[in-house]
Amino acid sequence: MIIREASDVYKSPRATLARRVQSDSEAVRHPTVLSEEEEILLCEHLTLVAEWGYPLTRTNLRYMVKDYLDKK
Repeated sequence: MIIREASDVYKSPRATLARRVQSDSEAVRHPTVLSEEEEILLCEHLTLVAEWGYPLTRTNLRYMVKDYLDKK
């Protein structure tokens, strides 16, 4: 599919699509706060707690992660 066709199909400006196709650079990302191991442990903990019948809300999860980072 050429850029003009993609622009019509996806309703996106041709210049934006052309820039994305021609660009070799990756998206700028913020550094992560938790390591990959910490994220895996957190997911395992959340799954276990949910299996026990105590799923966490987003707010509770945020407080738990903040508490962990404050102690770190």
